Amino acid sequence: MKLVDNYMPLVIVGAWNKAIFTPQWVSEFVFNKAEVQVQFPIDDFTRSSMRFSANGIAFNIFEQRLQFNALRQDGDTYESIGEAALKICRMLCHTPLTSFGINHVFECAEEEVKGKLAFLDLLNAEINPIGAVNGLGLQYLIQLEDCELNLNIRKGDGIIKFDFNYNHPIISPNTFASCFESANILAKKIESERLLENIFGLTL
Repeated sequence: MKLVDNYMPLVIVGAWNKAIFTPQWVSEFVFNKAEVQVQFPIDDFTRSSMRFSANGIAFNIFEQRLQFNALRQDGDTYESIGEAALKICRMLCHTPLTSFGINHVFECAEEEVKGKLAFLDLLNAEINPIGAVNGLGLQYLIQLEDCELNLNIRKGDGIIKFDFNYNHPIISPNTFASCFESANILAKKIESERLLENIFGLTL
């Protein structure tokens, strides 16, 4: 099993003002005056902001989603994302927010979980006479003590993907700061790994 190369470990949903996020503002208030690389979206620039990257992380705003990417998947990078998110929320403390999600995506070869997703194999056998099945999936909504876990398991092309989304409702940047201390990115990665090991016997 391994982590997927490119996904968004942290997404904060709210009424973000994209006009505030200039390269100069981001460098000074988010990245401690470090040099910031800027990329411009070409697919839908009307809904997306510029993409800023420095110190091993990147972020942009797409519609109402402040999206963080980890250029490396390790504890230091997750900590840098958390620090950047907290800085933004403290600077823009009057921005209405609705939720934040911590995400981790793992994948493994089918043979690593052979026999433990028998339901998907049975469903595939029943549907095949109707038409070719290109992928199968299960979705679980699990209420945890501090958040709701959306777990999607997808199967296709000999690969199984486990997509964890820990969704936390919030109402303000201050609420984000208090919730995020106990629900940080690395803690949720460890929680996800523990669940995959306990249920499927998978380890990184």
